[in-house]
Amino acid sequence: MLGRDNGRRWGMSDELDEAADIARQTGAHVIADDARLFVGQPATNASRLTARERQVMDEVRRGATNDQIGRTLGISRATVRTHVEHVFAKLGVSTRTAAVAHLTDREPD
Repeated sequence: MLGRDNGRRWGMSDELDEAADIARQTGAHVIADDARLFVGQPATNASRLTARERQVMDEVRRGATNDQIGRTLGISRATVRTHVEHVFAKLGVSTRTAAVAHLTDREPD
């Protein structure tokens, strides 16, 4: 998750520090590719989306709001927002429209 301070994103070094702290606290091993995704650098393709992120984006593509997506998938609006933010980071986009366009452009015919 990207850190925030008074509504603004922290700098990349703060994000990396936060990621390292979380990894140490949980005993996780962070690989370089995961660290790049954590700080929001674009992934090379959409295949890195989780199954849940794909479900959320399918609903976004249909024009559903976060509240509607949450009700459909049985998750909170905040969880939907988190999934959408993760998709944005993985795809290197900043809007729902750009994310849908990115995913649509890469779907097999």
